Amino acid sequence: TDEFLMKLSELSGIPIPEELEIERGRAVDAMTDSHSWIHGKRFAIYGEPDLVYSVVGFMLEMGAEP
Repeated sequence: TDEFLMKLSELSGIPIPEELEIERGRAVDAMTDSHSWIHGKRFAIYGEPDLVYSVVGFMLEMGAEP
């Protein structure tokens, strides 16, 4: 998402809105704070395939093991 927004900003010449930068900062802070709780934990996720794919990718980035 970061790369996509940066490319859009580059192509359009319009800066990324401050509200998106603030929201991204909150997400990064939340990931940093919860990493120690999630890293190395095992998980199972069930549901709609596109959502499961995204959540599994996120969990793997956080260091969890499926």
